[in-house]
Amino acid sequence: MTVAGHLESELAMGIGALEGLGSNQVAVSRGVTDQNGEDFATHLERAQEQKEPKTTETPEEIKLREACEELSSFFVSYLLKQMRATIPQSDLFPGGGATEIYEEMFDGELAKKIAKSDSFSLSSVLYDQLKNANDIDDRQG
Repeated sequence: MTVAGHLESELAMGIGALEGLGSNQVAVSRGVTDQNGEDFATHLERAQEQKEPKTTETPEEIKLREACEELSSFFVSYLLKQMRATIPQSDLFPGGGATEIYEEMFDGELAKKIAKSDSFSLSSVLYDQLKNANDIDDRQG
């Protein structure tokens, strides 16, 4: 039997096994409980509730926080670009257009993650300052 024939027969067996699953087997897997008697669906719902933080921010405050994170991301991206420019080029990695594009994309995504992290407080400092300034303007106006 050739490799292609062997792969085709393995694929056919796998598909046949999946088609053979009945609704009873699916229902049994949903009814599986842990030692406390809770099923998977209950655990999943609890995890989803914990994942979604309940916020008391207004839509304007959410937009302000997102704008502050975006500004922080831009700043960090520029910082990473300037830091990368100080690294001497080597013959091991010759660079080129594709490498530059990759590094820019990588730095951009890294900057977004850094700006949203709790350890980088520029976005939260900006948010607090602008929110307080907005609150003062609202009280005066």
